[in-house]
Amino acid sequence: MPNRKERRSGYAAAKRAQKKNIDQIRKKLYCPNILSFEINPVETREFFFSLRKLIDQNNNLLVELSTLRDIDLGAALVLVAEFDRWQRKSCTLLSPKTIEDWDPNIVKKLSSLGFFKILKTVINKKIIESDDKFLIQFISDTLTIGKAAVLLKKKIISIIDNSKNQNTRAYPIYAPLVESMKNAIQHGYPDDISWEGKKFFSEKRWWMAAELDKENQRIQIAFLDLGITIPGTLNTGAATHLGRIHQEDVGRIVQALQYGTSRLRLPHRGKGFENIIRPTKLHVDNAVLIVSGKGLCLIDHAGMPGGWEYETSFGGTLLRWYIKIPQAELAL
Repeated sequence: MPNRKERRSGYAAAKRAQKKNIDQIRKKLYCPNILSFEINPVETREFFFSLRKLIDQNNNLLVELSTLRDIDLGAALVLVAEFDRWQRKSCTLLSPKTIEDWDPNIVKKLSSLGFFKILKTVINKKIIESDDKFLIQFISDTLTIGKAAVLLKKKIISIIDNSKNQNTRAYPIYAPLVESMKNAIQHGYPDDISWEGKKFFSEKRWWMAAELDKENQRIQIAFLDLGITIPGTLNTGAATHLGRIHQEDVGRIVQALQYGTSRLRLPHRGKGFENIIRPTKLHVDNAVLIVSGKGLCLIDHAGMPGGWEYETSFGGTLLRWYIKIPQAELAL
């Protein structure tokens, strides 16, 4: 009969073998080197499509982020949101297994954005310690909260020169953010129609964050919902009053921008996109990027939308504003 030491050793070996077998049957999803809907749109879309699919089909999943070398604000917010939704859906706390192998700059950026905060796990503080003062940690909720837009604006101003002469009108983000919250809650997760992924959303949640881009002297603001998408809304048939609906998703996004389409067709609705693109009109370098479904649309100062269509759909709507900072207000 084995003694206590041998029994403990055998038990430990059995546990290691069990863990190895579990890891072998897990599906491992590798992240591309660059996550960006603008710079690397094809691989970024494919990654998030696969991540959503595997999360909804099988919680026994390993996501390998050690391959990631660069990520922009929009993609980072989507990554945060998908992991946030994964935890809420599975009622399981996720834990990074190979964080020591991650790119240090990626760790710092995700830490500043609040990625490790949502994991709610004990991680070596030295590993996630960040000196990046130009990222604003994400804010998330399921309600339209004007105070959240005010808070984000205050945080933006706090990372720019806090001079008394600062022109706060240069950052017209309150109305666009509140409108985006309304759209996410009222249209992004419809209760009255069936749509792909509906059963996996128990709440109508949105996420937003911001970043100071000193190199280009501008503020970037990202807002996200993981709902039906703009093209999906128009595709329900509720917007037939517009006449012929575009076949391509990018065309549907442009159509919504041009006509202020509302799925509900209420007289006081349908002008939301006017608020969303309003910041673009205040400076020649301002713009807003919309990623939804298979489409990507960029609206510049002139209000001329440029569009791109992709094979892989993004399950949600990501808005990303680029707002120029007046030179006198930028702390260099």
